[in-house]
Amino acid sequence: MRLIRSPRPAARSWAPADRLPPDPTHRPPPANAGSRRLRSATSERHPATGAGPPGRAWTSETVVLPDANEAPLVEARDISFSYGPLQVLFDVTLSVARGSQVALLGTNGAGKSSLLRVIAGLQSPQRGTVQFKGRDVTKLRASQRARSGMTLVEGGRATFPSLTVLDNLKMGAYPVNDAAVVAARLEDVLALFPQLSTRLQQAAGTLSGGEQQMMAVGRALMASPEVLLVDELSLGLAPIVMQEILRVLEQMAARGVTLIVVEQSVNIALGLAQHAYFMEKGEIRFSGPTVELLQHPEIVHSVFFGDEVVTTS
Repeated sequence: MRLIRSPRPAARSWAPADRLPPDPTHRPPPANAGSRRLRSATSERHPATGAGPPGRAWTSETVVLPDANEAPLVEARDISFSYGPLQVLFDVTLSVARGSQVALLGTNGAGKSSLLRVIAGLQSPQRGTVQFKGRDVTKLRASQRARSGMTLVEGGRATFPSLTVLDNLKMGAYPVNDAAVVAARLEDVLALFPQLSTRLQQAAGTLSGGEQQMMAVGRALMASPEVLLVDELSLGLAPIVMQEILRVLEQMAARGVTLIVVEQSVNIALGLAQHAYFMEKGEIRFSGPTVELLQHPEIVHSVFFGDEVVTTS
């Protein structure tokens, strides 16, 4: 996979009511700062509908690659977190560039899901900060972060089982007051997951596990996220369903959506992400390009078999 395969998104077609609080000391960078412009390229459209990402207008003027000097889109700094007296994260630092795809690997109980929930605002750290788009969002609620472009797909097929599939999907666009925008996003999501088109009036709880996971991802895409946090991507899914979801995530990456994916399959991490973090016992033990995982057999063995990593280089 290429590092960036996307056209630059223009302004969103909707104005969230709850943006990040303004920073009176912030000075906008020069127009050409933080990116490298390449010659014109055709914007990517979905082959079935011709539509771009849900709720966005897309330009074909330039393709923008992230600059190495640009501030990270998401950054967790020295995060410590506990469930009551049980500490599960110890001074964890993670940095994610705009437009990149990052895999968060580790054994069961390593703290991966807890870190994702702290980043999304569902848990508050005892120490450390979360930065999003260069701003400290540590004290912001999860709903505020979501309205600002950060969306979490929770593990365990998180659904509203008594609601219809259609209502579940529309819940992802709850801050949007423009019915036309919601309809356009819904059309694009159904083009990405055509299996859901015939299930719209069905209760979500009656879907298969794979269809529920598709619906959960689709609901997140209805929010038109800048960064998509996906917890336990492949857990309990049949290979054919996993391939469908991976196909959609790859299309989102091609459209410029930043991905942070909690995963236990090294093979999936190698195929989806360029950068990987490996966690063990609440700490980061490895950070680097995913291809370098193959140079650390002790990490690969730990992910597959749950053994403790004794040494890493």
